[in-house]
Formats: sequence, structure tokens, C-alpha cells
Amino acid sequence: MNKILFRLLILIALPATYVLFPVHHVSAFTATQEDFRWYVNEDAQEETDPWPPGGTDLAEDTAITASDSPPTDGDAIRVRVNVNLSGSSLSPGQATIHLQFATGTVCSSINTWTPVGAVGSGSIWRYYDNANVTDGSTLGSTLLSSSNVKQSYQESNPSSAPNGINDGETAEWDFSLQDNGAAAGTSYCFRIVSPNQGPLDVYSNYPQLVTQPFSVKSQDWMWFGDEEHETPTSTLAATNTRPIGIRQQDVIKLRLTLDEQFGTDGANQKFRIEFGTSTDFEAPLFAEESGSCTTASIWCYGDGADADDDAITTRLLTDSGTSGRHNESGTSASTFTHSASAAVEYEFTLMSNGADPNTLYYFRAYDVNNATSVQANTGETYPYLQTRAPLLSFAVEGVDANTQIHSYTTNVASTASGFDFGNIDLDQTYLTAQRMRVTEDGLGYQVSVYSNGPLISAHGDTVVDFDGTNATPLPWSTYTPGPTYPSAFGYHAGDDLLSEGSTRFLDADTWAGLSATPGEIVYTSGTVEDDVHDILYRLEVSTYQAAQRYSTEIVYVVVATY
Repeated sequence: MNKILFRLLILIALPATYVLFPVHHVSAFTATQEDFRWYVNEDAQEETDPWPPGGTDLAEDTAITASDSPPTDGDAIRVRVNVNLSGSSLSPGQATIHLQFATGTVCSSINTWTPVGAVGSGSIWRYYDNANVTDGSTLGSTLLSSSNVKQSYQESNPSSAPNGINDGETAEWDFSLQDNGAAAGTSYCFRIVSPNQGPLDVYSNYPQLVTQPFSVKSQDWMWFGDEEHETPTSTLAATNTRPIGIRQQDVIKLRLTLDEQFGTDGANQKFRIEFGTSTDFEAPLFAEESGSCTTASIWCYGDGADADDDAITTRLLTDSGTSGRHNESGTSASTFTHSASAAVEYEFTLMSNGADPNTLYYFRAYDVNNATSVQANTGETYPYLQTRAPLLSFAVEGVDANTQIHSYTTNVASTASGFDFGNIDLDQTYLTAQRMRVTEDGLGYQVSVYSNGPLISAHGDTVVDFDGTNATPLPWSTYTPGPTYPSAFGYHAGDDLLSEGSTRFLDADTWAGLSATPGEIVYTSGTVEDDVHDILYRLEVSTYQAAQRYSTEIVYVVVATY
């Protein structure tokens, strides 16, 4: 039987499956970024001036800080960086590298790294073209102490590799860079990477710098006294001239020009005022917010016609070119952008609150955004002023008879030196008064009264002082004549509101007897001019009082607070 053998090939189409295996790269050598040094850019093959320009030179492996004249937008700068090779050698042409940058106060692999941009590109860090130096040319010499291989001057990525690197050698590159709108006041790191832009094995040091923060200096200034006007017109002194005689509680305006120095915008820029008693501003203080201004505050923000952060409508200083904002607070937010290279006029409304008399006070702006005191520009002075010398004018005046005071009408005239009730009738009321006028340049004043004893005769008989006291005055109706209370002599204070908010003399029928202990009769807080207060004296004598001539000495004590 013949058998036929069939071989059947069945093809089945199945979905393709790929299995990926990790590929491990085993490096034959170790590449280490070791040393760097920043240099001033020169249109020459070799740098001669380590950063900063013309100043104290920064050493190798030293970052550029805000105090080292950091670069700003448009500035070119050079950096030398070297790489050590260990475990292998590279021939000429193999040792090509790229340069990258990243933001960060700490430089590490976790930063977000970006290649330095080409010359003329929009990258915030890009290469800079020096007309007299050829990109990729071999260095004439090494400048870093650990370098022993000269590589190339670079104005582009990737670098050239004119020389090979043997095991253990350290090769040096020179990079010409430009700040092209890098963020102001920001820290940047730089690193060399391999041709495929993978990181090197080790980074011992990273070139690092901080860009120039927004920075202003103060220039012209002028003080004004009419805070009720948005554009003040009442000058207290000429431009850059101190006013004299600023009094307590005076609200004044300072116009001040702040000039941006490095071509950097200041977004949402806020300034506040700090002050001191010398130009070195040792231990300066900030002007206190108006809402928290207390008797312990020296200078506070004042309330002007304008609102905080309102735009200035009219500039008053000749060196300003841009209108800034009104400032009635040092801690509020601002929406103002101080443009690059602009001389901007600002206004600050201030109040003398607890300033010492006859004292020079110096003022300067403080950059809140950058936590920096604003220095005076070359040839300029800080705003300053002189407070008024201590002033206390106190006068006592007589009051005519038939003068109405606190619902009472006097029937005995007085003089500045005293009063005489004369021959009196028994069981009658006698009223006299004295008037006090006070001008005081300080935090306030207080007047007290006392006597050197009761009204007394040459024979030792006395007129009894009224039972009410300064602390607890009483209605006159509490006086009832009798053998033990034959007479009454007392006073009514003319100030309805005394210290600590006391209103004990608010009611007109409140009387106190004189004593040897001073009793408060007037209290006023703040600066006053021609402040007037009256004090009433009242006498009644009954038939129980011996007929004699009586007298005493009354003393007023006025104390001002500075």
C-alpha cells in the first residue's frame, strides 16, 4: 500500500513581542570636573583679570556672590574649567565636551540642566563672540593650578579637542559666556558634560554665580509740610537741604529719587523707610506702621491725602524721570515695576512721634524685595532733618469777675500772681479763677496744683480745705457749716479728661480741697500750641469761722514729656 506523506506547514501570525534588556555601560575611565575660576571677559586669547573687574580677585573654585559685582543682563564673562581623566587616555578629537547651566543655590545632578545657547540665540545663558579670538582655538596657556593639558577656547557647543588627555592628566577649557536676560538676583550653576550630554562621573566643583539683583541708589530729596495735598507745595527746605524745627506729631512728606544701577527691572517693587541718628545708620530702625504707632515709636508712617501705592501724578525733583508711588506703609504690597536704569521719584509720608528734640535724624530707603538698605549714590547725601529744640511755654493769667467758666460765673477777679477775696460776707459763695496757657513741643504735658498749707491767719486760725480730694472730688453740697467745719476752700479742675482717661472732674459740680500733695488738674497728650485751661476756686465761710486775715501760697507744677 502506497503511503503518501504530507508535511503541512502552518503559519500562524501572532502579535510581535519585544523583550528589552537593560544595557549597562561600563566606563573604562573616570572623568572628574575639578577646578574653575571666573575672569573678566577680554577680547583676547588670554584673560588677565580674575573676577570682579578691577577689584579684589576671587580665588579658584570661588563663586561670584551678590557682593562681588555680579554680572547683569548683557554682560559677558569668562570661566576656565578643567576635567581630570583617570583610568584611560583619549586621543586628540575624542575629548569633546558640552557646557550646561542650571538654576540653584546648591549645584547637583538633580538640578534641571540646559545647554548653553549659541551666540545670538535667545537662551538666557549663551556663548559670546569675541571678535579677536577664534572659537575652538587652542589655549595659549593654562590658568588653573591643577591643569596640565591645554584644550580650547569656546564660543559654542560642542568643544573642539585639539589635544589628547593621558591617564591622570587634567585638561582645561575656556568658555566665553553672556547673560542674556538671566533672572536678577538668581544663582546659576555650570557643568561640563560628555559629547552625548551625559554627566561626567564626578563633580568636585561647579562654577557658580549669582546674577546682579535689582539695585538702586538714592539721589535728590526734599521735605514737604502739606500732607493734605497729593502733590505737596509747602517746602520745608530746599532740595537736598535739611529742614529745622520739626515738631512732635508733625506729618511730613519726603520725595526721594531712586536710580536703578544695573539695567534690571524691579517687579512689584516695594521700599520702606529706615532711620538713624548718624550717616552710618548703626542699628537702624524702621518707621512704624501707623496702625501700630505707640508712645514708644519714634517715627511712624503718616496719613496723607493720597492712598498707599497710589501713583505720583506730578514729579517735584529735577533728577527723576519716572513717577513712582506714594508710600504710607512699609509692609504693604506694591504693584509697581521700577524699570531698568530708571530714576524714579517716590514719596513717603512720615510722622514725628517720639523723636528726641534738637536731634538730627537721617533717613534712607530699604529695598523690601531684596532685603537691602539703599545706599546714597556717588556725591549724594541721605535725607535728613533736625527736630525742634525742647519748648515749653507756660503762663498764668488773671480772670475778670463776671466771667462764665464751667457753668459758674466768677464774682472775684484774679491776676496772674494771685487773687484776693477781700472782706467777705458770711455764708456767701465766692468764685474766682486763673487761666493757664501752654505751648509744648513734645509728647504731652501735665499740670498739678498744691498748696504750702491751708489758708491761715497770723494767729494760727485756718480756713478748712474742702473734704473732696483730687483723686475723689465731691459735690459742693457735701459741705455743711458747723463748729468742726466752719469754712470750705476748694478748686475745680478745668480739664474734663485727665491722664489714664480719668473724667473725675467732668461734672462741673466736682470740687477738691488743696493739699501739700500735688493733684493733677490738666493733662494733654501730643504737641499743643496755646492750649488754654481754667481752674476755679471756691470759698464759703460761716459764722463759726474766726474773723482774721488768711493767706496761703498755691503752686502750679507743669511737666512736659519729650
